[in-house]
Amino acid sequence: MRRLKNDVFNVIKQFNIKSIFFKYWKKFTLITIIPFFILNILMYYSQTNVVHQQINNSFSRSSSLAFDTLSRQIAAADQSYTALQRETLEYFLSLTTENIYEIQRAVNALKQAAIENPQLHSVYLHRFSDPYILSTITGGNRDKIQFKEFLQYYNDTGTTNFILKTNSYDAEGKKDGDLLTLCYGVYQGSVCHGLIVLNYNFSTLNKLLSANEGEEFFLLDDNGIVFYSNNSEFIGSDLSEAYSYPAGNKDKDLYTGNGYKSAVFQLDSRDVKFVVVGHLDFYTGQTTHLHALLILAIFCAFLLPLLLSLYMSFSFYHSITEIIYGFSSINIQKDTKDYTDEISFIVHQITKLSNTNRNIENELASKIALLKNTQLSASQLQFNQHFLFNTLNLISVLAHEQLKGNNSVSKAISLLSDLLRTSLDTKQYVTSVSAEILHAKKYIEIEQLKTENAVQVSWNIDVEAEKCKTVKLIFQPIIENAFLYGLAPLPSNHEKKLKITGKVQNDKLVFHFIDNGVGFNPKVLAEIKHTMMENTLIQASHIGLANVNSRIKLMFGDDYGVQIHSDENGSDIKITLPKIYD
Repeated sequence: MRRLKNDVFNVIKQFNIKSIFFKYWKKFTLITIIPFFILNILMYYSQTNVVHQQINNSFSRSSSLAFDTLSRQIAAADQSYTALQRETLEYFLSLTTENIYEIQRAVNALKQAAIENPQLHSVYLHRFSDPYILSTITGGNRDKIQFKEFLQYYNDTGTTNFILKTNSYDAEGKKDGDLLTLCYGVYQGSVCHGLIVLNYNFSTLNKLLSANEGEEFFLLDDNGIVFYSNNSEFIGSDLSEAYSYPAGNKDKDLYTGNGYKSAVFQLDSRDVKFVVVGHLDFYTGQTTHLHALLILAIFCAFLLPLLLSLYMSFSFYHSITEIIYGFSSINIQKDTKDYTDEISFIVHQITKLSNTNRNIENELASKIALLKNTQLSASQLQFNQHFLFNTLNLISVLAHEQLKGNNSVSKAISLLSDLLRTSLDTKQYVTSVSAEILHAKKYIEIEQLKTENAVQVSWNIDVEAEKCKTVKLIFQPIIENAFLYGLAPLPSNHEKKLKITGKVQNDKLVFHFIDNGVGFNPKVLAEIKHTMMENTLIQASHIGLANVNSRIKLMFGDDYGVQIHSDENGSDIKITLPKIYD
């Protein structure tokens, strides 16, 4: 039973989406699961909208709370300013610096303001009629570095009611922090007699605003430049380069950017904007459970039809699997890709098996006919060769007697007799390289008798190569091709060369037959290569390069054979054989 289950799952795996199982699964999905899935998606998006609205409400509340806190602190600063102006007005109206009473009264008012508003870092009083500034920390000449920033702004703009960022300095004049400076003018009628300055430390403001994790606060001047933020990296920069925020000033206006939300508020009676930016990473935890529910719904949407499909289709696979694995020669992984399902695969395999049997029968009949024809030819050769050799010997004797001794005719007949004896010996199909070279040299001698040694033949066969075995009678057809079709057409005054090399390369035996002839006619070369690709033996009267290639491949396989490289400057015939020692 376990083996049957494994076979069933293997068949389903190989046919994949084409299997009967997946057809059932698709039907169940369309009928039952898709509506359920759509319903879950709608519920998910509905709940997501609710959560997003909650996020908006939460951010709106937190940003409004931060703005209210800042507004209350500025209102407290306004109250401190009002009290200070009332207590120090006589000091500001005094025309001399020798009025010690008024100066002491002003200093006491500074101390009282600092006590009543503990968030204050420091308070400055400066009247325009003298060069000195009173302070709760360190007073002195108005040209001191800690007083230059707000005075510079006043001198540049003429404004007496403003907010800006200044620096805090220690007793040695070194910067030790950032301050949010609120400056107020002291008026009698329309005449301003001096300035009251209230300073808040940035760290104190950050604690007061108590931002949620992931929220940042920014105070912007009328140019959109940040002069206060709980993120010091933004101070002095243009906030619009990093974040967008609503154009309006209502706290209900929210802007949703890429991974953040923003809100903007306008401070009363000052041209300053308060911007809150909340990063949505802080709120992602609120939607995590919705993601988990959606994943669970999707999982169930696929699991339910999967189980139903397995239950409905498993019974069919008992017979299907037995039939498929009944075809012992089938490679399921390779043979299933082109079929619609298991049934079409089975039908194709039955048809394929029937066609294969028919082809085997036809091929067997053809091979038997070829074998009978070969046997008949061999019998005829065996019957005629004795008569042929006896006749050649008789001609050689007669030539020797008639021509009075050794002569080229007798030599040619003797060489021809040796060539025929080797060629007609059907007992051996494989011979040594040395014997094949000897046979080829006898053929070359006959050709040289015909051409009066017009061809320069050189041999360069390694000693190790001569020890190897080769298919019998493969050198002579190639040399014959070089003499008849490569070198013979050359003019008589042209130097004719044939170079034969042989060596062992790794596990192969490689021979080259290189001539400087006219090369192959392109059409003839194409026909020869086509015949070599078909790998068939042609008739005995046309033995040549194709037959040499076919005999090598039939004996040793497709990794070996003949390769032809030819152009108008000559030909290079390469023979590759396995390295087999004698």
